[in-house]
Amino acid sequence: MVDLALGLVDEGVSVEFVTGIFHKFWREELSKAENNITLKEIGKAAQGNVAFWMRVKGFARELSRLINPKTDVILTSGFPSSLSAEMFSKRCDVKVVHYLHEAPMVLHDELGIRELPLRFRMFYRFLSALYAEDDFKAVRRSDMIIANSRLSRRANAKTYCVEESQIRVVYPGVNVERMTPISTPPEIIKRYGKREVPIIFFPKGAQFWMNQDVCLMALRRIRVGDYVAVFTGGKGQEVASLFKKSRTLGLEDKIIWVGELTEEELRSIYSHSSLVVSLPKRQPFGLIPLEALACGVPPIISSQSGVAEVLRENVD
Repeated sequence: MVDLALGLVDEGVSVEFVTGIFHKFWREELSKAENNITLKEIGKAAQGNVAFWMRVKGFARELSRLINPKTDVILTSGFPSSLSAEMFSKRCDVKVVHYLHEAPMVLHDELGIRELPLRFRMFYRFLSALYAEDDFKAVRRSDMIIANSRLSRRANAKTYCVEESQIRVVYPGVNVERMTPISTPPEIIKRYGKREVPIIFFPKGAQFWMNQDVCLMALRRIRVGDYVAVFTGGKGQEVASLFKKSRTLGLEDKIIWVGELTEEELRSIYSHSSLVVSLPKRQPFGLIPLEALACGVPPIISSQSGVAEVLRENVD
């Protein structure tokens, strides 16, 4: 959404961002547009915890009140911004465009829900009973629906009961000027004393949704030479599972986990990796393979991702 905003500004469009709290990195990127982009924040993040979800309509209402009454077009990016746009459109004449990625798992996604522990499945189904119909109506009443891949279009057409022909596909991309190779070796690799071995990089690979089991089993089958596998993302139970399974498979000396990376650290690991692996169980698009290619590294991707629609095997 930030790259889109910057592109619109280049075309002379005035852009207003309304959100909970801006990430520091994106705030710096948007500040480069000088006076053509306005940032408005509630001052609190969408935490995703129980307290947030129980008050999500209030959060959406606060967002809607920050929107300039003279706005011509609202572009939303998922729930609960769909509710904010719906609330605002009842007060002001405005066109609403929904840019859909994954239909919100917390409301609609039965496949995603089945992957969760029992306590989360129960909670998600409770939230679905509360809010799914509101999101459903808000999206269907919009002036335009955009999806970020054909895979996403199919899933969202089914979720929101609209014809696929009513959803336009606009593929996202990466800023190749920002995602360029970097010569500085990754500090995280230095700290582990793994300076000269090949790196296999699994961005967000610690998450269950990224097929953690499949990735570890594949690593176990690598018999030739030394290497280090860098996993990022995940938390709590996911990270504990990663290390427990790596010990069971005899991979504990191969695995490095890092919760979050700065942009420079990310570019450094990309640039010094021999291979980047991204195998989500399903992903509406997925920028990881494009970031890897921008840094000159071959990716292995899942056929269940939208990016597979634009990358060709052994070509891109």
